[in-house]
Amino acid sequence: SKFQRIKHFHYYLWILAYGHKPLSDEGQEEEEEESDITSILPEATYPWAKGVRKLEVSPNGRGWIHYSNILHHMPLSLLVFLTKIYHVLLNPQFFQYFSDPLLSNKRLHELPKKLRKHIA
Repeated sequence: SKFQRIKHFHYYLWILAYGHKPLSDEGQEEEEEESDITSILPEATYPWAKGVRKLEVSPNGRGWIHYSNILHHMPLSLLVFLTKIYHVLLNPQFFQYFSDPLLSNKRLHELPKKLRKHIA
């Protein structure tokens, strides 16, 4: 559903901007440097989140993300989920990446150039 796609995209942006740090009851971040994503949300809900890391702080300040970084760091499985580009699964190389749990969570900039061109 549309709401689920928006929810996943929002969470992806949150991870890029702020990392996996959960908020306490007062709305303040916990003091831990890095928290395990599986302790916050079930991995089955966000299987792509395991490989996503917080970006460096932008010159504009904390929480700002450049559009190019959003696409650059997006996992393949999340891209397919958000855009519903299932027709590219017909490409054997793409299907190989998408059907493998480890390869499907590779970030777009880590994919072979030929495969990136096919997605675009």
